[in-house]
Amino acid sequence: MLAPYPNLYFETSVVRAYDLYAVLDTIDPSRVLYGSDLPYASSANSLHELAVMANIAGIDVARFADLFGGNLLRLLGRR
Repeated sequence: MLAPYPNLYFETSVVRAYDLYAVLDTIDPSRVLYGSDLPYASSANSLHELAVMANIAGIDVARFADLFGGNLLRLLGRR
C-alpha cells in the first residue's frame, strides 16, 4: 500500500518480522524509519530484527546507517 505514495514513510516499531520484510522488499529503504519496540522489547532486539530483515530483503549494508537513523535525520534537515 505504501509503494505508490513517495511522501509516506514506514516506522518499524511493534511490527511483525514478516511485515517488516515485506516493507523492506517493496519500498525504497530511504522511506523506512527505525522505531524501537520499547517498552515491549529491547532496542537491541528491534535493531537486530531490522538488520536481519534488511539483509534478507537484499538491502545493501551501506544503507543500514540510513535505516538506523539517517533517514530520520535527513527528514529533519540535519543531514
